[in-house]
Amino acid sequence: MSSQHPDAEHVPSGTEAPRWEYGQPSSGPDPGQVVAAELVQYSSPSQRPVWTAILVCVTAIIMSAVVSGVVLAVTAFADRGAGVLDDVGQLKAWVMEFGRTREGLLVMLLPSQVVFLLVACAAAMISPRPFARRLSLGTGVLPLWTWIVFLVGTPIVGIVSSEILSLFVDDLSDNLKLIESMMRSHLVRSLPLLLVLVAVVPGLVEEIMFRGYLQTRLAERWSPVWAVAVSAVIFSAAHMDPLHGIGVLPLGLWLGAVAWRTASVWPAVLCHTVNNAVAVIGLKLQPDEKIGVAMDNVTLVVLMVCGPAFLLSLYLFRNR
Repeated sequence: MSSQHPDAEHVPSGTEAPRWEYGQPSSGPDPGQVVAAELVQYSSPSQRPVWTAILVCVTAIIMSAVVSGVVLAVTAFADRGAGVLDDVGQLKAWVMEFGRTREGLLVMLLPSQVVFLLVACAAAMISPRPFARRLSLGTGVLPLWTWIVFLVGTPIVGIVSSEILSLFVDDLSDNLKLIESMMRSHLVRSLPLLLVLVAVVPGLVEEIMFRGYLQTRLAERWSPVWAVAVSAVIFSAAHMDPLHGIGVLPLGLWLGAVAWRTASVWPAVLCHTVNNAVAVIGLKLQPDEKIGVAMDNVTLVVLMVCGPAFLLSLYLFRNR
């Protein structure tokens, strides 16, 4: 990746331009005038601290874990009484049973996402920069057709990373087994709700948090490579499971690269949503709990369709 922002050449000479400015409109006022006006109104990128953005994200991760745990404990207490909280085995059995209900799906997946969204929005609201610009909610610098290319190429990242991980790990972690068991129980009777909670909501919320809020700030001070890498590592840590975190690290790098190249968080939101949706639907094609991907006819078709789009995406990362 080039460390220069795609629109840097439009900034008037003598004006200090940030290396990465999300949210630039693809048409309208001259981007150089927009950047110059912002630099007059706000402090320069070199003066904006990085540690505050990292602290916000780490705090959000801790808060999401605490809130999710409290909500689940309160629900268990209300459903089974205090005894279920005193016996670890009984609590695990209750969580497995409760996770198969629609209420359990909401209780186990939604609180952490709500925390991430509230923290990101609150932090952006107190920023001296406009809310939409701070979270990279603009239209970006690339045309819509490139978004589609990135979106179609995204499943390759999940397939390849799963296959590589399967070379070193034979079985899922207990946490991943719980998540997969819960999702399998909803594949038939609650598939629309499952897709909303597993694909749409995390795709929107986590991208606003880790790419829109965190990566945008990091890239104002650091090179795009470091900004993408660090935000991806923190994104991985947010999954609170070592195996899960390693598994999603390549996805975090990919989504960060997409957000960097397009100068907008929206393409990354779409790619994240598609990745998670493909993972949910893929459970139907993979009956056993395993790390790798079942290389059946459907997977081969996906590779044939998504492979060229992935290669074109790599070209778009280097050329405008």
